Amino acid sequence: MIKLVATDMDGTLLTSKKELTTKSVRVIKAIKQMGIHFVVASGRQYYNLFNIFKQHGLDEGTSFIAENGTVIFDKQELIFVNQLDNELIKSVVEITRKTPNVYPVLCGVKAAYTENDLPNLQNNVSKYFYQKEILNDVLDCLNYDIITKISVLNVKNQSETYTYPILKKFETSHKVIVSGPEWTDIINYDVGKGAAINMIGERYGASFDERMAFGDYLNDVDLLKACKHSFAVSNAHDSLKKIAAHICKSNDEEGVANALIDWFGLNKKIA
Repeated sequence: MIKLVATDMDGTLLTSKKELTTKSVRVIKAIKQMGIHFVVASGRQYYNLFNIFKQHGLDEGTSFIAENGTVIFDKQELIFVNQLDNELIKSVVEITRKTPNVYPVLCGVKAAYTENDLPNLQNNVSKYFYQKEILNDVLDCLNYDIITKISVLNVKNQSETYTYPILKKFETSHKVIVSGPEWTDIINYDVGKGAAINMIGERYGASFDERMAFGDYLNDVDLLKACKHSFAVSNAHDSLKKIAAHICKSNDEEGVANALIDWFGLNKKIA
């Protein structure tokens, strides 16, 4: 019996146009009506995720794993925050300032912080962060916010081949995760989507065998490993497909919604 369904957003639940389809909305409402707990597990900011789901009437009762598991909101209550060390933050910012085409975004509980108004940077930040600030010195935010994650944007979409090798040295003390073609994230070792889903699973009495999860990229590896019924969308990174129990249709084919329809027999409920 499935008690909990968790899904990544970008490249998974959302289409390539960053849209939540009508079918997906109907399916999520249907499984929630069945008493199944619904969880969003994303690298996005909580405020961004909440606004998307509120627009579709899906916010009530939903758990939000944000910033790749470093911030968790359950039913609009902040239940978990994991803080990065300030010295690490300063080291990463120093390196990225010297590196062409990459820009650090410091992800805090209150907002996301950058120090460059480059349109390409700000356009990307706006997609994933609802509350954001541009500072003269991005490190000034350390004086008034808790930073949980560093997201490094590569405007050339070379996160795996260019940004990750530059930041790999921090893996001796932290997780360095390729979260998408343009993003590389740094978080503490003891957090992630998998640890977060374990926390929420315990909170709602959903064991490993009673969880289902969907993902598409490398930041979803531990999420899928924390759920027995794991799905990679067909457009997923090859490494994720290798560990998933199932492969479903792509995000642009509404893979998550269709997999849930088939699994729970929802055709009549969403007609």
